[in-house]
Amino acid sequence: MNITTARVVFLSVVAVVSASRLASAESPEETPKKIVALRVAEPDDGLFAAGPNLIHIQARYEGSNRWSSADPQTYQVNIRGSASLVQDPTGEPRNPFVIIPESAVDAITVQLTAGDVATEVTLEVTEPASSDPVTLRIHPDQTGHPYTGLGAGVMFYDNQFNISNDLFDWCFRDVDTQLVHALIRPDFEPTNDNNDWQSLNNDAFDWSRCDRLFWILWNAKQRNSDLKVFACLYSPPPWMKTNQATTGDGGLKKGDRYRLEMAEYVYAFLKHAKWKGTTIDYLCLFNEPDWPHTQDGTHYTSLTELAETHVQVRNAIIELIEADNEFDHLPQFVFPETLGAGSITRAGKDSDRLADFVQSGQLDHLAAWGVHDYWNTGGYWPVRFQELRRFTKSDKQPIWMTEWAQRSPKSDLASAMGYGRNMTNALRLGCSAWMAFEWAHPAQNQSGLISTQWGEGYPQKRYWRSKAYYVFQQIANTSPAGGQCVPIEMDAGGDGEQPGGLEALCVRNDDRMVVHIVNDRPTHRPYTVTGPGVGDPDAAWLTDHEHNFAPRPQHQSQGQIPPHAVLTLRFSL
Repeated sequence: MNITTARVVFLSVVAVVSASRLASAESPEETPKKIVALRVAEPDDGLFAAGPNLIHIQARYEGSNRWSSADPQTYQVNIRGSASLVQDPTGEPRNPFVIIPESAVDAITVQLTAGDVATEVTLEVTEPASSDPVTLRIHPDQTGHPYTGLGAGVMFYDNQFNISNDLFDWCFRDVDTQLVHALIRPDFEPTNDNNDWQSLNNDAFDWSRCDRLFWILWNAKQRNSDLKVFACLYSPPPWMKTNQATTGDGGLKKGDRYRLEMAEYVYAFLKHAKWKGTTIDYLCLFNEPDWPHTQDGTHYTSLTELAETHVQVRNAIIELIEADNEFDHLPQFVFPETLGAGSITRAGKDSDRLADFVQSGQLDHLAAWGVHDYWNTGGYWPVRFQELRRFTKSDKQPIWMTEWAQRSPKSDLASAMGYGRNMTNALRLGCSAWMAFEWAHPAQNQSGLISTQWGEGYPQKRYWRSKAYYVFQQIANTSPAGGQCVPIEMDAGGDGEQPGGLEALCVRNDDRMVVHIVNDRPTHRPYTVTGPGVGDPDAAWLTDHEHNFAPRPQHQSQGQIPPHAVLTLRFSL
């Protein structure tokens, strides 16, 4: 990462329109909202010398009294003072951006400008400091929930793998993952092959759109033979949809006919995958069906109808496979891929009807309950997966977090901390697996672990491993898959409350245990790891603004975590 030092640093903004389905930028046709005020939202108590400080800018827009994170395309920043500006790998402005004051002698002045709106904030710089010490109490002797492992997607941006074989090595050789998330596209059957769902006319299918997918999966398996493929259908073909389109603002047409045609479509994909040498290990029939997307999807207004559709389509797929002598493998099913756990547990009366459906045993065949992690409401975040575990038969069916992505143009370091917090939080609170949205993705909003930038020619001119990649790699390569996420308590100041800016996870398998600690503060964090049979760790790794999954020469059960860092400790029990 390049760091430039100057008395005056000017940060200009160049507009970038994201090509991502998760893009946060407005479309080119929309008139940008007018900024009426700007402010430095964080930090509000000054800066610390010699360490990374994240400067978060908020804006208030015309017609609103609410402050929100400011799009870095829409304003300019001028920084006065003796400081080092950490240049983002994209070479573009980010919010929050990272600055390292040289010393505690001079204050730093931040000037914000958007048209005729100007704000100036002076931030005092103090010596490096430490937050309150935290005690992490581990309970390795207690039963937790299973840890299946980690994964990432090869979804809309599978064309990124045309750039270089480096991507195959970075994704599937260098990171110890258990799952790869693949997309079943909606355009393989442009028109109905025939009117008999039990008689497949393969000549009516165009499989050219999935050639790259199977090429990627073949390369992935060459590097990690234990990798399991999890395929997801976002939308069936338009002729099966109420809106005659693949977008998620339409549903599946009513009646058994279209559910059975949907089953035939998925069966045809599974059959072609087998012919291409790929086994689909896990299968889901939906993607965020609780939300009327403008991207590919199928919208269901009723969770019960969703479950009934799943059961009928799943049973028909099994029937087709069992009647086909070429198959020697049945996929396991994941359900329902909603926006979040709360879409199931807090969706009102329909949640009660789905609960009755679950208790009736009609979903006992599920290998896992799969949800994304974008749904939120007041008081929900700390208990979201506990609620889902109570709702489902979680003693037999694990919960998988099957998609999360950074969705705004944050700095590389800020994005990495977001990934670290979300990974460890979800796994600690009840998930058995965690998956990033994309392995590789254009760099506009860090929706992928590997970032790319489109050049004028093809392939793209630049690609690199983001800081989030190294956080993901550190957790993946040190956590023992097949183990258990065991209880861990975080206490600062003896009040039993979880300290802000801190997250942790403990995974144990037999006589090996790892503890991951995420410190998302600009201060050092003193820590103590304690618990029955817990001594000093025998290895440690660190990712922060200077280090990427780097072994630490000194490692003890007591120490300090650097600012904005992920520390991993490995113990032998």
